[in-house]
Amino acid sequence: MLAAVSRIRSAWPQIPVNAFALVRTMSYQPIRKNPVPAHCRITLEGDETVRAP
Repeated sequence: MLAAVSRIRSAWPQIPVNAFALVRTMSYQPIRKNPVPAHCRITLEGDETVRAP
């Protein structure tokens, strides 16, 4: 999704781009039977991604 947003922003920098993900991948962590919902915002600042909180 971040790659798609980067491409859209490079083609049309004046247009704000928002996206929503129903599922997120948690690399290098065991899979829990009943996962806890995660609420965070991932933004693209220049070429870097920033996750909060």
